[in-house]
Amino acid sequence: MNLVKLIVFFFIIMNSYLFSGLAPLALTSFLISSASLLADVTREEAIDIVNGVISPATLDHEARAFLTMTPLAPGAVVAPFDEPTRAKTITAPTWFAYIDDEPDAFFAHKVRYVFIDAASGAVTVVAQQWWPEVDGATPFSRDAVAALPALRIFSSRLVPSVNP
Repeated sequence: MNLVKLIVFFFIIMNSYLFSGLAPLALTSFLISSASLLADVTREEAIDIVNGVISPATLDHEARAFLTMTPLAPGAVVAPFDEPTRAKTITAPTWFAYIDDEPDAFFAHKVRYVFIDAASGAVTVVAQQWWPEVDGATPFSRDAVAALPALRIFSSRLVPSVNP
């Protein structure tokens, strides 16, 4: 099914730009977008997987979780802030989640990295002690989450609104 979506998307993009002389731009757009079209695991499904890792119904401590907006591409490097020797190089499109199990504690403290294979849904959870960096950047910094609140997918502090 994903291959059919990919082919249809390709023809829509190419037909849109073919006669305008922008076919190379269309091809670039197609290549960038195709990774998310080929992902069998959607972001919503990845959120469900991370929630299963957290187990909110039995959670006995404060926690927050964050998830990338799109799968990481092969070649991306995920490393704990102060431990570059514990880096992991992504080999296939992978959803990346960060669970902070002690959000009020100073670092170093218990955190978990969750890697979800975007094709198969296979999950790997790695215990760490520092916030993650992806290719040297901090994807879930306070500023990043303020600019894009959808990065935060779980907080034991958030109280759902109640309709009267």
